[in-house]
Amino acid sequence: MCLADPPPTSYLILNDWKSSNETGPKIGPFLFSWNNSIEYSQKLTKFDHGTFKVDRSCSVVFNGQMMLFGGFYNPTRYGKITGCGIENIGKGIPKLGVKFGPS
Repeated sequence: MCLADPPPTSYLILNDWKSSNETGPKIGPFLFSWNNSIEYSQKLTKFDHGTFKVDRSCSVVFNGQMMLFGGFYNPTRYGKITGCGIENIGKGIPKLGVKFGPS
């Protein structure tokens, strides 16, 4: 399973950080879910970040679709979560007093 049919109470944790001295794969992403008091977690090994870097980006679920906005490495870009990855939608977020990220 990637994200085709996640449990109703679930959280997608995205991470593309990798320690500079780490030689292995990146950490995450993970899907966390709960059923009553039982917690489940699954590393999504086939999830594809594409070229979208999630470092310091924001997300929102709008009309049932999870959207990603900005971030340290892509302050004006936005994307959406697809079945098993991130699809870049485009650029155009205005840079209004960006505190982090390249100019």
